[in-house]
Amino acid sequence: MNVFMGKPKIVNKMNLIRLLFRAKIVLLCSFLLTNQLMAAGNAQTISAQTKNTTLREVMKIIQKQQGYSFLFRGDHIAEKHIAVQMKQVGYNDAMRMILDEYGLSWTLEDGIITVTEKPKKVVDQFSMTQQRIITGKVVDESGNPLKGVTVSAVGETVATVTDDEGRYQIAISAATKELSFTMLGFEKQTFSLGQLASLNITLIPTTNALDEVIAVGYGTQKKRSVTSAVATINPKEALESRPIVSVQQGLSGMTPGLNITQTNGRPGVFQGLSIRGNGSPIVLVDGFVSSLADVDPSQVAEISVLKDAASAAIYGLQAANGVILITTKSGRKNKPIEFTYGAQASLQGYTKIPKMANTVEYMELRNKADLNEQVYINGQDLATADPFADFSQDVIQRAKAGEFFDTDWSSILYGQRARQMTQNLGLTGGSEKSIYSLALGYIDQKGVNISDLDGFKRYNLRAKLETDVTNWLSLGANTAYTHSSQVAVPVENGRALRAVPFYPVNDHLGTGLYAVGDGGTSQNPVLTSNDGSFAKDLRDVLELQLNGKVKLVKGLQFEENVGVRILNFNGKDWNNVIDHASLEFDGETGTYTANPNVIAQSASRSLLYNTNRLQVITTQSLLRYEWGSNEHHINSVLGWQTEMQKAEGFNTQRQNFLNDAVLSLNLGGVEAGLTNGSNAFESSNLSALGRVSYDYGGRYLAEVSFRNDWSSNFAKGYRSGFFPSLSLGWNMKEEAFLVDKTWLNLLKLRGSWGEVGLDNVSPLAFIQRVSQNFGYPWTAGLESGLVINNYASPKLTWETHRKLNIGLDFSLFDGQFSMTADVFRNRRYNILAEAQVAQEFGLAAPSVNRRSQEYKGWELTLNHQHKVGDFHYRVSLNASNIRSKWLSLGGEAANYTDFLRKEGYPVDMQYGYIADGLISNQSELDAYKSNHTFAGPNTSLLYIGAPKLKDISGPDGVPDGRIDATYDRDIINHKRGDFIVGGQLSVGYKDFNLTSTLSGVFDRNIYAVGGQSEMQFSGGVGNAFAVHMESFDPDQPNKNATYPLVRSGLINYDRSSYWMRSASYLRVRNINLSYRVNDKWMQKLGVLNKASIFASVENPFIIWDNFFASSYGWDPELGIGQVDYPMARTFALGLNITF
Repeated sequence: MNVFMGKPKIVNKMNLIRLLFRAKIVLLCSFLLTNQLMAAGNAQTISAQTKNTTLREVMKIIQKQQGYSFLFRGDHIAEKHIAVQMKQVGYNDAMRMILDEYGLSWTLEDGIITVTEKPKKVVDQFSMTQQRIITGKVVDESGNPLKGVTVSAVGETVATVTDDEGRYQIAISAATKELSFTMLGFEKQTFSLGQLASLNITLIPTTNALDEVIAVGYGTQKKRSVTSAVATINPKEALESRPIVSVQQGLSGMTPGLNITQTNGRPGVFQGLSIRGNGSPIVLVDGFVSSLADVDPSQVAEISVLKDAASAAIYGLQAANGVILITTKSGRKNKPIEFTYGAQASLQGYTKIPKMANTVEYMELRNKADLNEQVYINGQDLATADPFADFSQDVIQRAKAGEFFDTDWSSILYGQRARQMTQNLGLTGGSEKSIYSLALGYIDQKGVNISDLDGFKRYNLRAKLETDVTNWLSLGANTAYTHSSQVAVPVENGRALRAVPFYPVNDHLGTGLYAVGDGGTSQNPVLTSNDGSFAKDLRDVLELQLNGKVKLVKGLQFEENVGVRILNFNGKDWNNVIDHASLEFDGETGTYTANPNVIAQSASRSLLYNTNRLQVITTQSLLRYEWGSNEHHINSVLGWQTEMQKAEGFNTQRQNFLNDAVLSLNLGGVEAGLTNGSNAFESSNLSALGRVSYDYGGRYLAEVSFRNDWSSNFAKGYRSGFFPSLSLGWNMKEEAFLVDKTWLNLLKLRGSWGEVGLDNVSPLAFIQRVSQNFGYPWTAGLESGLVINNYASPKLTWETHRKLNIGLDFSLFDGQFSMTADVFRNRRYNILAEAQVAQEFGLAAPSVNRRSQEYKGWELTLNHQHKVGDFHYRVSLNASNIRSKWLSLGGEAANYTDFLRKEGYPVDMQYGYIADGLISNQSELDAYKSNHTFAGPNTSLLYIGAPKLKDISGPDGVPDGRIDATYDRDIINHKRGDFIVGGQLSVGYKDFNLTSTLSGVFDRNIYAVGGQSEMQFSGGVGNAFAVHMESFDPDQPNKNATYPLVRSGLINYDRSSYWMRSASYLRVRNINLSYRVNDKWMQKLGVLNKASIFASVENPFIIWDNFFASSYGWDPELGIGQVDYPMARTFALGLNITF
């Protein structure tokens, strides 16, 4: 238990409030002054003289004089031929002179002139007795009225347009059943009338990728205006209609620089994420810190990945590793209530599982191993050695005839077909002043392990409401609750899966109990999975967000957000034992015998409970300002954020349970194995933040942001960290020499620089704490006392990431071809490291800010899409590469262990001896031994079939005939870094669509050892993997054999390049075939608005790999070594309906 007194004060509250108030006043005055100065520059006159010139060309002449951008509601308007004669005419008068004569009108909003046709009076086509009048209002997604929307009666020539307030009135015949709404820049929508007399609708902008609005730090931006490294991921492609449990599972391969790592396929184990080689990024859901483990993929509306400092610096604290922004689904204004329902039924199996040697292979390989021990290790003459030391020739022949068991343990353990069920229900809608949504989600995933306990469940609930209380005040609430349950059985990894194959799962000699072989050394993994042991984790998360927005004056808005996140974790670990049989097998005679049954001992049973609670309260106060005039646009935010975290937990355990019928701590013993403990911490931080974005005519873009954090993790005087950023963009497409190039949609060069901070230290590490010990010997016995727990580190401070990014974006032929390319560099300073202390110091070495690293690389995304009639396709490919090096160790000596740590060299680079294959014969062995001395390598490895190490250097820099650890070790992996690739392929015809997602790694090497996989028989007590059949054979020597000489015992191999193996791969992550039911059929049904059905496969197959063990059941993504839970291949059928 750690003891500390008091709470650290961060900064004087009143001084901060005064500072914030003054900053707000200065910023507001600056904005107002800028507004006046720019407005003053716009009072110009217009001169023009043209004959028979298109309206488009005339407006370009005006644009050069005045600066406004123009938008025409239809090409037929822009191509009207007109004549203009004017000199120094005021702007408003000039626009009327040009447009009135041709029945056109214009509006100015946010520096853009919109030219539309004037509303025409609709001529009645039928008598009054046949008419019905429909009225309504048309708005955009933000609730703003849309002027100039064409409202048409489907199947008739009757039409009208909306007025300045977005309102319309249309007289239609009684037979008219539908109205259509069309406007340039928005998707056409058709609505059934039924008996309605009024119809209010919301138009959705067309999906022009360049005009897409994406989430950025504390706000949104149009994609064409972004100057930093921000990637967006389409949830429809990544998450929808896929049998996935987590959001991160769907992100693999979707964007460069975002690396998804998966260590195993156990239900409820989620993938790790990293951005550009850094640690785990911070995840914000609807603007507040959260966890992807608690997000239902079906509830995600938008995903943004912030990679550089310019995009992430405004989040300051913990944003050094990048930011992932998740926006959940919401309702829309003036949208009738809509229900959605989705369901998936899935069946799972494993993708790959390591193949084991069968009974015959095991016997023959084991005999060969013992023969090698006799001849090549112990020096016995081959003529006198026993080639059947473990299994007689008769027994092997009988095994080939199928007389003995041949148990495939891995297939039995993981060969189950496990079900997975997913369901979600959504409700969205909105009125003229409010929007609302409600979402429910449920997933039940069973494991492919033979145990019935193995599995994961999650329940999700999210409710959102936002309403305009007045025309200047809006309030909102966003509440989410998640409950998840993960039950994991203690599957024995490594040696247990390597049970000897000629033993059965159950005792065949009479008891029928689970059986272990060789007196217990050959374990039974099925017994381990089914003995009733489990680890159960319950996770409950409640998130509540409240927000209010106040419109102060035009363009100026104040926003207050409060978020509360409460996480409760409860764990229950039960370690059980049951009675089982013990068998022996005589390799000479081929007979089975039974040892006395092993009776479960109560002392081996234990029950552990642990619980933890985390509470996070966050407040945000934001002042937003937006202004535009002519070609000048400013968007800014100034804010203040507070965050307080409080956590506490405890654990307790008992042993010695008499039985496993009832699991209660009260039934455990109290004499031994009774333990308990607790933990707690508090931390808080304050933050001031701001950002100003400037856009000049869509051509020149600039953005400045800052964040100042104060963290309680540091001592007074070291708590403040200031993190600025700057980004610039040049959209060359908008320049005069390219603006007329219709084939070019976007050509933008951008660059950014900035700093981001990380307070990745233990809370209160700057304070010396004490702990209670078990007692000092005293006259009356043991007396409790206090001992120093740590050495205080009062000068700990922020780890700073200084990031540089340069990017290029272009788009051609209306988005048919596009590319995004980035090069980046990230330098990390003040990285924590342990101080170098003497052994007599007596305490754990304190942490100090000392080291620095550099990561640099590139990212590339290529897109192509096209549509021909009813056929369309899309291809998106991405790739990235990251390299690293140590810039400084802060005076620390270089470390020449298994991973090299030396200035100027890559980070965590594999280090060892350089191997020259295997020693292939006696003459080579004799020459090797006679020409070298050995000081460092394992001299017991000097035999035929062992790795041969090179003498690469010496004290004078040249080989010296001596192989030692000082001069003959080097980097054994390449320095280039892996090339991570991904992509999406999509092909569609009418209402059918086939999509696929790819991901992989090229030029990847791994150190292929671990879990005793490099030893054929795991120390002499287990089966061999099938890949061990490729071991060195003295009768057919191959110095490049997959494994060294077959041996039966434990072998301590030197760390060398021999064990470095290629492990590149390219795999299909998902294949999805969907069919959208025809809308006409839906209208005939009269119940459903939309419906689609789909079939999907997750992890279907690997396209290509160069992994040496792939054909033997090893997954190149997971590598080789410890045998862990295999990745799942999931087949799903599902449907999505809207009504």
